[in-house]
Amino acid sequence: MNYAGISGNLTADPIVRTTAGGKKVANGRLAHNEKWKDAEGNWKEEVTYIDFDVWGGWADSVGALSKGDPVAVVGKLKFEEWEDKAGGGKRTKIKISAQEVYRLPKKSENEARQGGGGGDEEPSPAPSARQAPAQRQAPAQRGAPPQKQDMFTADL
Repeated sequence: MNYAGISGNLTADPIVRTTAGGKKVANGRLAHNEKWKDAEGNWKEEVTYIDFDVWGGWADSVGALSKGDPVAVVGKLKFEEWEDKAGGGKRTKIKISAQEVYRLPKKSENEARQGGGGGDEEPSPAPSARQAPAQRQAPAQRGAPPQKQDMFTADL
């Protein structure tokens, strides 16, 4: 089984392009921050950067997101290998080939909805993240991904 899911903030605006074959793809990177206390009780933080790509209807949706937006990315891990153009030898990385990308509520949005509380909101699929309710179309009309998935809980 090859299944990966991670949440974090976009490090830049995603880039959407169309391949020579006419397929849309969006590329992005997120930063996942993890905080913990060490043995002495001091707070530590580690940031992990993950690249991802997403194809089809999700690509346009992800293209509507912006740097700093909190997202959850779900897909499979993919290993890439290439030759460095500057003669630096082989390069490798692991990224997520996303099947779904969800915009998560920002901390300030959660507090406003919860009256200053926590994050009990379900994530929103990226397709509706930037559209006003009157502008939304049903997924079947635009070939976009579903609006909600059962696998996501408020724990993300």
